[in-house]
Amino acid sequence: ASMRRDMTAAIERKECCTTMLSMADRYKEGDYPFFGSYHIRWMVMLILAGSMEDAVDALQGTEFLCWYYRAMGSKVGRNCCLFGLAFEYDLLSIGDYSSIGWECDTTCHTVENMVIKLAPTRLDAYTSMLPHSMVSPGASMGRGAVLLENSQVLKGELVPPDECWAGLPATSFGLASDLLAEGVDAAVGPVDEDETEADEAKDGNASIVEVPGDLRAEAPSAPDAPAKLGPAALEECAIVALPGAAGSPRFLVEWLRNGSLCLWSLGEDAGQPGTAAADGTAGPLSLRGHLRIRQSREVDLNGGRGMWAQFLSSAVSGNPGGVVLRNIATGLHIGIDDHGRLAAYREAQTVLVEQVGGPRCVAL
Repeated sequence: ASMRRDMTAAIERKECCTTMLSMADRYKEGDYPFFGSYHIRWMVMLILAGSMEDAVDALQGTEFLCWYYRAMGSKVGRNCCLFGLAFEYDLLSIGDYSSIGWECDTTCHTVENMVIKLAPTRLDAYTSMLPHSMVSPGASMGRGAVLLENSQVLKGELVPPDECWAGLPATSFGLASDLLAEGVDAAVGPVDEDETEADEAKDGNASIVEVPGDLRAEAPSAPDAPAKLGPAALEECAIVALPGAAGSPRFLVEWLRNGSLCLWSLGEDAGQPGTAAADGTAGPLSLRGHLRIRQSREVDLNGGRGMWAQFLSSAVSGNPGGVVLRNIATGLHIGIDDHGRLAAYREAQTVLVEQVGGPRCVAL
């Protein structure tokens, strides 16, 4: 109580900065038990840092925030774009041309069994953390590494150079340079609410949405045109089928800004021959939920656009019609079991993908 009164008086006398400088010490790697002298000083600094929260928020995304990080003890390289949260600045190292996205966490402490554990966090040059991601204390990202949205690198882990990681916990799914070569947009910025995990709160059957008649699809291409297979079939707004799956499910392909894709389940008549209207356009499409893998490893078609319904696709060597679909949230792969049902597997599974409607087959 006495310390609180003294701090309040100091702030009222506009001596907050002097108080911080007089009590500050460099953050050092180590374990510090609760109620010790270090714990008390750490808590005081945490409270005083909170008084500057509004000012720091106003600097996010500007060069001034880089100056602030350096003034507080961080090693920050040239031309960095910083958002997110940091606290133990002495233990944070950020290389040249790195970007830390909106609401990312780069704090360098954990609290375990009433012990404060401090460990350094290192981001090498050209690394990118997309919004809402976290690099835990003691972890590091190599040169050119990318961490996708809503992902966490665990304590002590190293993201190798030029690799792209995603998931909870994050694991590798390929080289970042390969994704960029395929045109993946890895820009840092706020994520739309439709792309957050909040959409996964709903359970049960998703509601069916009828596309109005004035937004009907363009007629499919000539029936004798060769169908696109594999990765080539996964074009934006194309309708694809998964041969071999029971019920012949069809999906509308939807690409998100983080480079992942969602497969929007369609009605059984979607993309089928004979459903065209008299004016040559296809009839209304029934849009249902997204294909997803739940935490229980169950696969259903009731997802929103959250991580459980986001997949990373990769080609299969020697099989032009095959695709590997890896879920961002669980790290599991979509496959087809012996009964023709869509199922989740730990090992990579090859799924045949065929385009049954061109990328302009529907306007939303």
